Amino acid sequence: YAAPSNDIYEFLAPTVTGLTDMTGDGLPELITDAPICGASTCTNNYRIIGPKDGQMVDLVIAPPVTDSAQPGPIISVTYADTRVEDIDTDGLPELLVHGGTLGSAGAGIVRSRTEVWGWDGAAIMRTDVILDPSNYRHHILYEANDLLASGDLARALPLYEAVINDGSLRDDGYAYPPEQVHADSSAFAAFRLILIDPLIGDSERAAGRLAWLLATYPDSAAASAAD
Repeated sequence: YAAPSNDIYEFLAPTVTGLTDMTGDGLPELITDAPICGASTCTNNYRIIGPKDGQMVDLVIAPPVTDSAQPGPIISVTYADTRVEDIDTDGLPELLVHGGTLGSAGAGIVRSRTEVWGWDGAAIMRTDVILDPSNYRHHILYEANDLLASGDLARALPLYEAVINDGSLRDDGYAYPPEQVHADSSAFAAFRLILIDPLIGDSERAAGRLAWLLATYPDSAAASAAD
């Protein structure tokens, strides 16, 4: 295996953290990690290396980290730990990478996650992201945003409603006062609900939500946008 010349595996010695057959060809793959620590946060960088076409190659195709970047061969998750398990019961094990927290105080309250990586017949791809449970309002808002962006209106809608109505959710832990976090999150959630309702054929409810938003947060940007 030739270490790539343009990334961290050129000048760091990776540790082999696992040895298992993830592709079903009867030969084991190497799961390797080359952690890097900055001023406040450590990142684990996993490669999965295995035999293909007579040579040892990178098998991971990871999503690009920016819109302009290309897919890469490294699974990067901060403060990560891993386990190998066949969670979809297809007979092939998946690599589960849990982590995602940040050491910087300026990052605020960050939600950890488990990334699921498995063989799709040609490469090892990320097949799922499982968010850890959270009782922070902004985490529920961001989860709803991701669902809406993916087109899953049915699951996004109750989460936006929870952002507004669930009094047990926490608003502390930010540089802003908790009451501002609550107000800004609720106003934005209402704006998104007003977008969703007409898409699912309930313009009357959207009008009711708009009336509530204009009355409750009349000076918010969300109210102006919704109106």
